[in-house]
Amino acid sequence: MRFVTIDGGIRACIPEGDLATIQPPSSCVSQLAEASRLLGKLDGITTRLDIEGILVYPSQMREAVASCRIEGTRASFTDLLEFEARSSMYRQEPSDVREISNYVRAMRRGFQRLSEIPLSQRLLKELHEQLLRGVRGGGRDPGQYRTLQVHIGLGPGSAAQYVPPPPQYVPELMAAWEDYMHAETEQGPLVKSAILHAQFELIHPFFDGNGRLGRMLVSLYLAHSGALSHPVLVISEWLEARRSEYYQSLRSISADGDWEPWLTLFIIAVRDQAAKRIAIVERQLILHREYQEAIKSRTRSSAALAALDCIFERVMVSSKLLAQDVGRTPQWALQTLKKFEAVGLVREVSVRRRGRLYLCPELLNLLES
Repeated sequence: MRFVTIDGGIRACIPEGDLATIQPPSSCVSQLAEASRLLGKLDGITTRLDIEGILVYPSQMREAVASCRIEGTRASFTDLLEFEARSSMYRQEPSDVREISNYVRAMRRGFQRLSEIPLSQRLLKELHEQLLRGVRGGGRDPGQYRTLQVHIGLGPGSAAQYVPPPPQYVPELMAAWEDYMHAETEQGPLVKSAILHAQFELIHPFFDGNGRLGRMLVSLYLAHSGALSHPVLVISEWLEARRSEYYQSLRSISADGDWEPWLTLFIIAVRDQAAKRIAIVERQLILHREYQEAIKSRTRSSAALAALDCIFERVMVSSKLLAQDVGRTPQWALQTLKKFEAVGLVREVSVRRRGRLYLCPELLNLLES
């Protein structure tokens, strides 16, 4: 690290150095091995199944909610489910929920694009534009590196907690960041993912949305490196619960060049969240099979089973949305939802005459556990 003085005598951080030489602390060797093992197990569960959609999309939504809440949004997981189920019915979309929905779409686009282009500055700029579309920060050059100095954590009458590099340093720093990402090192994907996230946050290349994009980067890099095929880790949920510790560990890097607190925190976060997601995913599959058998005992309709998959993917649906996903009429979808309601699979959560919504309560309770 080095510092430069900018206007007002303020010292701005220039996060330089050989990232390839950074190693995890020796005290975390066993945790790192366990985190890698559990991440591999989680990836194996979600990639060997033909019904991966019912596991991936709910995880994406959980990650989006937690990551945006770190940045100050107040919308809940249920708020997002409702928005996704009836977004076409909104005349004026709630800004907090739209911000989270943008995160989901950016994440999905990122994983789709990884099959077309490598993880790169170009891809991050694309995703940043998607992330800020129509929400706060959307008028500040989304998809373009900042051209102004920013100060992080600046409160009334107080000094900034962190001052990122001046804008003229950003292109060169991001080029070095990208070179490191594609360089062969002996650090392994988990350690490298942690370093890439922290370095991205320190560079702070965009005017807004860096935190959200930086956390999205964790899953994107794990996919790029072959360690995780789908965004099912939900690491932001763990970081949100320890927000002050998360920020302080990053602050240790910029203030003292000490990477140990952050690497330790990240490795434990991956270990704990991988273990948690494995338990949830395994229970999701059991629950899905139970409802699948219940439906098969009552009907031979393949469309009914497709409707079940739709509900397990989205958790909350409208008859219109279900009809679109399954390729049937809204009338068929409503009748099917009523049948599902009779066997306890769903319950109606809206009493409006139009746009009624149906939720799978057992699945919601599991995902929020």
